[in-house]
Amino acid sequence: MTGVPLVQPGVLEVVTDHVNSAWARKVGGILLGRPIDDVTRVDAALPARQTDEYAGEIAFPPPVWEEAYAKLDEHPGSTIVGWYHSHPGSGVAMSDYDRRLHKVLFGEPFSVALVLDPVAERMAWFGWDIEQLWPLRSDEPAPAAAPVAVAAPGRGLRASVAALVALGILAGGAGGYWIDRELRPHPDRETVLELRRRLQAEDSQLRRLRGDLDRARSDLAAEQERLRSAAADLEATRRALAEARRKLAEARQAETVRYRIRPGDTLWGLARTFLGDGRRWPEILRANHSRITDPDRLLIGQVVDIPLGSGR
Repeated sequence: MTGVPLVQPGVLEVVTDHVNSAWARKVGGILLGRPIDDVTRVDAALPARQTDEYAGEIAFPPPVWEEAYAKLDEHPGSTIVGWYHSHPGSGVAMSDYDRRLHKVLFGEPFSVALVLDPVAERMAWFGWDIEQLWPLRSDEPAPAAAPVAVAAPGRGLRASVAALVALGILAGGAGGYWIDRELRPHPDRETVLELRRRLQAEDSQLRRLRGDLDRARSDLAAEQERLRSAAADLEATRRALAEARRKLAEARQAETVRYRIRPGDTLWGLARTFLGDGRRWPEILRANHSRITDPDRLLIGQVVDIPLGSGR
């Protein structure tokens, strides 16, 4: 890495706003983007909503990493390309702790670090060169290249693993935790590989869980569609039943019975027999106004219509 990162518009504003909002204490965040040729492009900065602190140093707890991974899912092809943090009033050099944290959690060749001192109003970029962490020169322009999709290297380190490693660095400080690591060529590589194997197992389980969730969502959507269809069928049945009732009422209104007058029949008696109420005899009279001339004298053998639906 020979030049400063290619920082997209708005990224530094997010970083400086975060740092200036808490200029008296150390804060930090994760940088997202992708490598382009020999330069790292920084597309976004994710301020850490919370940090763990020990002896004046900070580390990112699991929720910060989970949020970073969630942001990666929103931007396919992006990866975690580094981090930023502040040194209020103590300059922009990378401390021993910073270097160790960067080597463990941001050990990819394209990983960068940004250090800011809000009191002195200074900032400096750091990156890997010949397996060493150096300040990045700004005198060479970044190449204009099309974005290249880069898979996250084992998803970096998963939230719980990354936080555990960072807290181990905090707890160990400059002491025994790092003595064996400093004496041997690359003893921590095995640790990182083991952590990555654990990460792959976690990713596999996460994919299975996401598959189960997707199937559950699909089943729920199908059930909701079935319920909507059933509700539509029920409403159609209700409308059909209401229409059937209306037609039945109309049929009853139009229903009549033909009756031949017998000796002793009266309109009152016919109304009581057929209509259930002798007082409804005028309905029979109206239905036979052309046949019955005298309601008190019915002709034996005469045929009359009795409207069963009248008055209902």
